[in-house]
Order: sequence, then C-alpha cells, then structure tokens
Amino acid sequence: MADQAYRLLDKLAERPENRDAMRRASMALDLGRLAFGMREARGLTQRQVAERVETSRTVISRLEGGNAGRVPGLDQIQKIAEACGFELRLEAERVRPETVAQKPKAGFSVAFANADPSPVNTTAGR
Repeated sequence: MADQAYRLLDKLAERPENRDAMRRASMALDLGRLAFGMREARGLTQRQVAERVETSRTVISRLEGGNAGRVPGLDQIQKIAEACGFELRLEAERVRPETVAQKPKAGFSVAFANADPSPVNTTAGR
C-alpha cells in the first residue's frame, strides 16, 4: 500500500504545477511542526500562544496541522517563536539542479534555538 502511494506521489511530482503544490504543502507541514515543537517545548496551550500573538486558537491549530490553506509567513512564525521564548534562525543550502528535479523539497531548512525562557511580549515595539 505504501509503495503504491509513493509511486503515485512520484507520478504526480512529474508535473511542475503538482511539484510546486507539493513543495508548498511540505513547507506548510514543516513550519506547522516547528510551531508545534516550540509551543510544546515551552509547555503552552494553543490558546496561550494565540493570545500572545493576538490571533485565535483556531489559527494556531490550523497552522500547526499544516492546513492553514497557505504556507505561513515568516513574520507569523517569528511571532510564535518569540511568544514561546525562542529565536528563529534560517539556513539556506544550495541544491544541485538534478536534486531539485528528483525531490519536491524546498532548498531551505528552519531551525529554532531556545533564547530566553522568560515570557516575551510580542507586541512591544510593533
């Protein structure tokens, strides 16, 4: 069953428009896992994070599940990182052209490092 699913995904990835959609979906899932990991590491509920970044719990839930309907913006991820006491760091790797054709993955990764465990006011200076 899993082999059939992977073959289907490979077949779908042959079309550029599908490959782009798959890349966006993968990024949304990766950023959602990142937001979830930061929130869990800090021991916060979705409601607490939502209050700190002035949004709804539903928005945080959708973002964490990778089904917000779009790839979250870096400003939104940055606010969540700050609300959870983390510093957001981005890395970029050069990807060989033949690798891009083979893998529908983005050429960047997102990492987080615990900055200051004290509560962060995400609205200060904005």
